[in-house]
Amino acid sequence: MSAHAGCGCQTLSPVEAGDRAQTLALAALRALARGEAVLHPTDTLPGLSFDPRLEKSHEVLARAKGRPADKPCLGLVPDAAAARRFFAPLPAPWDRALTRLWPGPLSVIWTASAAAPAALVGADGTIGLRVPVLPAGAEWLVLTMRALGLPLPTTSVNRAGEPPARTWTAAERAALPGLFVPDWHPHAGGLETPSTIVRLFADGSHEVLREGALSAAAVKGALA
Repeated sequence: MSAHAGCGCQTLSPVEAGDRAQTLALAALRALARGEAVLHPTDTLPGLSFDPRLEKSHEVLARAKGRPADKPCLGLVPDAAAARRFFAPLPAPWDRALTRLWPGPLSVIWTASAAAPAALVGADGTIGLRVPVLPAGAEWLVLTMRALGLPLPTTSVNRAGEPPARTWTAAERAALPGLFVPDWHPHAGGLETPSTIVRLFADGSHEVLREGALSAAAVKGALA
């Protein structure tokens, strides 16, 4: 890997970029470095991302969506080890449970570590992270996350107050300004349901803020 000019992140050499996944990852990284919003898949709804180090990118995306600029996005990470880097030490029950629940459609809100990018940290010092199970053919997004070296911000594809795009085709047609659409088409759609969001507490308890693709019962079961 090598440094991407103007990006400050690790990227992929031309030799490494020989296959389709590498090429798509490079295109996504370059779009992020230009300050564009990048359309990406998840295991649930399609999402929009930006480089979390570029404040202007977050502001542009917030304006395009009609979303408050001070409302942090959730972040996608490639594995639980990466999540632990950006989380403060997890309550013991959750440190174990996440090995069962991730990868999966579960977003976890917990205290941010000092390594977490400020754009993803809320006023209360928390960050929301998820390790998605990506659809076949979406390996390029894993490469993008690993090369970026930071949680990849993700937010739904819609303007505030409107329903989110539930398929890749609908997301492509969203016509949000400054949107980079990778030259990629999914082999199969993800779940057309958003992720479940839970907030953790220091005593190991949790609150389900949104029950989505993963049932509250499944979350509880992983803690048993």
